[in-house]
Amino acid sequence: MASSTPHTIVLSPNGAERPLFELPANGNVLPGELLEITTDEDVDQHSVANGTAVPWFAVENPYSGHTSGAAIDHAYADTERVRVVHAQPGDILYAYIEASATLVFGRTLLASNGAGALQAIVPDGDTVTKAVVAVAWQDATIGGAAARAKVKII
Repeated sequence: MASSTPHTIVLSPNGAERPLFELPANGNVLPGELLEITTDEDVDQHSVANGTAVPWFAVENPYSGHTSGAAIDHAYADTERVRVVHAQPGDILYAYIEASATLVFGRTLLASNGAGALQAIVPDGDTVTKAVVAVAWQDATIGGAAARAKVKII
C-alpha cells in the first residue's frame, strides 16, 4: 500500500514549476523549514518570530546519496548545498509547523516562529502586512515536536 505521507516539499505549485536554487547551509537545515539568506550568502532557519519573511523553503535532495529513508527526511549538514524554492502565492507545501500547534484548514494563519518552523498567529494589522507566510491547508494537531503539515502560501 502506498504511503499517505508526502515525500516532497512542493506538493502543488500554483501554475508553472518552481525553479530551485542552491546555497550552502549555515548549520543543519531540514527540508520543509522556512529559510533566510545570511549576509555570508548561505541559508539558515528564519530567525525572527513573526518577522518579515520571504517564502524560501528548503526542499528535499533526491540526489543526496542517502541509502536509507526518504530524501525528505534527511537534513542538510553544515556547508552542504541546500536546494531552496522561492514559493509563490497559491503553492501548497509540506512545511514544518512548531510543536503543540493546532491547525484549522483554510483558517489558521502562519508566520515564522524564529526557528525555521511556522507558527499559528492571531494577526493584528502590522502582522498581516509583514509576517504572514501561509495558511493551514489541512486540519492537524501537532504533538510535542515540530512536524510537517500542508500549508498554502499567501
